[in-house]
Amino acid sequence: MLDRLKEEGKTIIVSTHDVDFAYSWADYIYMMKDGRIIREGVPEEVFINKIDNGKLKKPLILEVYEVLKEKGIIKGNKMPRNVEELERLIKERTVPNI
Repeated sequence: MLDRLKEEGKTIIVSTHDVDFAYSWADYIYMMKDGRIIREGVPEEVFINKIDNGKLKKPLILEVYEVLKEKGIIKGNKMPRNVEELERLIKERTVPNI
């Protein structure tokens, strides 16, 4: 239902502690602590660095992406937002050029 509303151009405000959902689904994020906005922006900007002194975990897809990039399996700086995008990045790197 949320995807359908989003496709219709509706603005949806969701409050969640699920960083994986927020990262993969949101267009813009306001991160709050103690009633104050501590970070805001597009998901790639919000989750690129350690969050709240390392207390809040990064989305799992970013953790996997960073390890694969460190190992040289993925090149470039296009951060995947979901599993499908991560798979595409891996395939682009591993499919032989013909």
